[in-house]
Amino acid sequence: MRKLALAASVLAVGVTASLVPAFAGGSGGTSSEEEAPPVVTFTAGPAGPTNVTSASFMFTANASDAKLFCALDTAKFGKCEPPVNYSALGDGQHTLNVYAVKDGNQGPTASWTWTIDTIPPNQVSGVHAAVGYGKLRLSWTRVGDTDHVVLFRSVGSNKTATQVYAGAGRTYVETKYVNSFEHRYGFISFDKAGNASPSLGLTVGKGALLLRPHDGATVRRAHPPGLRWRAVRRATFYNVQLWRGKHKVLSIWPRGAHLRLNRTWTYKNRTYHLEPGLYAWFVWPAFGRNGTYGKLAGTATFRVR
Repeated sequence: MRKLALAASVLAVGVTASLVPAFAGGSGGTSSEEEAPPVVTFTAGPAGPTNVTSASFMFTANASDAKLFCALDTAKFGKCEPPVNYSALGDGQHTLNVYAVKDGNQGPTASWTWTIDTIPPNQVSGVHAAVGYGKLRLSWTRVGDTDHVVLFRSVGSNKTATQVYAGAGRTYVETKYVNSFEHRYGFISFDKAGNASPSLGLTVGKGALLLRPHDGATVRRAHPPGLRWRAVRRATFYNVQLWRGKHKVLSIWPRGAHLRLNRTWTYKNRTYHLEPGLYAWFVWPAFGRNGTYGKLAGTATFRVR
């Protein structure tokens, strides 16, 4: 019995010893897990859409000794190092693809996509000026891929234009409009890429509220013109002045927004005739019982022949 127990013990030790190398990773196993493939991360690149036809990229791999390969759009991959720069690119969508390789192990492809657009947007359309006494409302319609509109204005003899509006809206309002000055406006459309349309101009003259005869009209001496202007709210009467050259030849106070000129009239005890030449007329509204004059509603000219 003692010999049988000893033999069983020796057999158990031998079997145990023969299993240890396999579980411990001997000649039939591996000593460590396989290394993960390198991953590329972009850190800088062009924002889109843009009208810039060049591009610069920065990127990095999470393995410092990895080799990098780049391809723009449909081009073949080639070795690269950041920064990577491109120039003279065409309009449209572009994609830069980058991957890294370490010890023959290729990582996933990282991509950066952006759009180049160098085509200017269309000008605004349907521009309209609604002029009132002391106020102005401009309206327009954005066309095509216009993102926003910038509006510039110059007034009177000042030819320097200043920006008065920028936005995606369709209207601009001035609540302190000066009717006695010519106003010039320029509309420029911008798309999201930063392209600008040619400026579209609009001029609002000093006679915008003076309806008839229109500014610069020619009338016949035998048919004196009827002067008509837009009524001003709450005006109790108006002062209308007529000038020929540097001389005032008439000042009158009608209650309505109209006045019929005659071929002959008297002003300051002097008789005047509607003679050939250039005339200018002015209209001031008056308010309240005391007839407090407001600002000039407008001025225009007509020529008599």
